Amino acid sequence: MNFIRLIRNLFLFFSIILVTLVSCKTEVVRVEFDTEMVVNVVTELDGQPKPLFNATVAVFTTLEDYTKSIKLRTPVNALKSLTTDNKGTITFNDLPSDKEIWVAAFYKDTSFFKGKTILYDNDNLNFELVEKFRKGSVNKVTIKLIPADGLITFNVTTAQPSFPVIFYLSDNTLTATKLSDTLSSVHKKGRTAWRARSGECDWYGVVDVNGGKISSIQLPECQTGLLGFYSNVLDFNEYPITIRFVISPGVLEDVAILDSPFSDLPNGGVPTCNDFNNNGEGIVFDKGAGTYTYDAISASGKYRWTGRIQSNVGQCTVQLLPTRIQ
Repeated sequence: MNFIRLIRNLFLFFSIILVTLVSCKTEVVRVEFDTEMVVNVVTELDGQPKPLFNATVAVFTTLEDYTKSIKLRTPVNALKSLTTDNKGTITFNDLPSDKEIWVAAFYKDTSFFKGKTILYDNDNLNFELVEKFRKGSVNKVTIKLIPADGLITFNVTTAQPSFPVIFYLSDNTLTATKLSDTLSSVHKKGRTAWRARSGECDWYGVVDVNGGKISSIQLPECQTGLLGFYSNVLDFNEYPITIRFVISPGVLEDVAILDSPFSDLPNGGVPTCNDFNNNGEGIVFDKGAGTYTYDAISASGKYRWTGRIQSNVGQCTVQLLPTRIQ
């Protein structure tokens, strides 16, 4: 009888196992015929855990599907995917035993930034490799989520040469139409490039976006230089020559036309921007300080010029589109 009691006590002892992961706590609380997992999803508010209602929790049997889901920000090829109740809890039944599983959780918050929706996930906080569940065990898992998105704001606080001012991000475009406009865009955490343009100015930069934080960008005063273009191609069948600036691969703007070769070179030298009157022989662009990529092509396509040109504040930079392309 004592031997049987000893065996029973040992069985109960080994039935209660606590396994701690990185910010994810898994506890085997009892053993039944079904293998279950009870998930509690929380975030932190004023230092205290706050249950998250309507969070999506997905179970995966491969690291590949877990990783893909985190990258795409939604469950892909999940074994099971459920949403939490008003206590932040969900129960998964009939889970595979003796196999490693991964758990990803996602939550969309519409109250963190007013009028914006940001995503919470457990990437980089919980690498959810859950230990192999014993057949018939009931396991409790707590997952703590943190914001995966931040807010980028652009402030137009100095008088610009012209409006609108257009802001470009990798996944969004914003437009300011007047002084003191403040624009904002939700963006996933990490480093991202941005660009802003007005009629005469260009601004470039990189911003670090942190989850649940605001990253503010204030445009400095616009300062411009002049960029002049002319050609010595004498074959009039190659005119007009179209000149465009490359904004991004496949995106061109600021189109201008040369209708004829430049005919009034001072003593055979190089003209300045003052020698151009935009009469079709030479074209001048007023551009913000920076380096620009240009693309020019003749009427028949026989000549094509591409290159980079630097605009310097208060200076004129002239670019020849020559008969012979080096």
